[in-house]
Amino acid sequence: MAKKTLYVFRAENGIWRNELSKKIGIDEQTLKQIEDEPEVPQEIAEKVVVAYGLPEDYFTVDPNAKDKRYKPKNPFKYFLKVSLVWEFLIALIFAVVMFPTTMAGAFGAGDNPLFNLLETLCKALIIAFSGIYLTSHIVKKTVYGKQVTQYDYIYPYLPAQIALSLKIVVQLVPTLLSQKTDNPIILIAVSGVYGFVALVVQGIFTAVLLKSRVEEDEKKRTKTVKKLSVLAIISTTVYTLFVISASMVSSGAVAPLQLATLLLELILLIAVAFGIIIGEKRFSNLNKLWFVVLPLTAMLLPTFINVIGKLF
Repeated sequence: MAKKTLYVFRAENGIWRNELSKKIGIDEQTLKQIEDEPEVPQEIAEKVVVAYGLPEDYFTVDPNAKDKRYKPKNPFKYFLKVSLVWEFLIALIFAVVMFPTTMAGAFGAGDNPLFNLLETLCKALIIAFSGIYLTSHIVKKTVYGKQVTQYDYIYPYLPAQIALSLKIVVQLVPTLLSQKTDNPIILIAVSGVYGFVALVVQGIFTAVLLKSRVEEDEKKRTKTVKKLSVLAIISTTVYTLFVISASMVSSGAVAPLQLATLLLELILLIAVAFGIIIGEKRFSNLNKLWFVVLPLTAMLLPTFINVIGKLF
């Protein structure tokens, strides 16, 4: 009996089926038929062990060890559930981080600029590194391995950029409502509805992105990521143009710091999109740049520039 199926082996090592089939000289259809079987044929196991320099007993069973990880029958449904829970947990953490300022406002203490800046930095850091915890949970509970972990910093970033244009509602609706009512409860309700919708939208697109990472068909993987990247760029562009237009209407000019950070966000997003669509395939030696450095920079740098600008 095999300790690991061929599917688990591929998932843990980030190896696609076509790559393994070429490596051991077996057609993909045959490989697909045997990779989920509990027992890996000896001749296949030997070929894999030799081809990838594995220990000779790699596929032998350990009677004292039981792998409780599973392969979801419906990956999208599983990823959607995990993504939504993940998004709401982040929202809950944000609520805890913002609790001191919220209470200060409730008791009439007013806004503390330093607290606001610290909250902004904390929220940026939480978002930037939250993807690691998302993928670690998936790896621990399922057979999915390196296919999903490579995008650790992309999951909290790309879906958030797709949902960015929803922020227009928060800025536009209160302005329209203020012409008819100044009831703060209505304005709070609008913000609450927006926050809920934004979380759900981000959860859905995170699930789509996760599903694409375990898709065997390379063309489908690339196509999905390309569509999500284009949506993110369109959404960010729309939001940028709206903010610039709103500033021009209200004050006749756009603050240089605001303009700089908006354009920087858009440029960094395009760079991230280039990395995950083209860079991964053509410049794989720079994968740390595409999947770690650029998304982290895109999430953190504009925030730090804003904070420093407000301080000085």
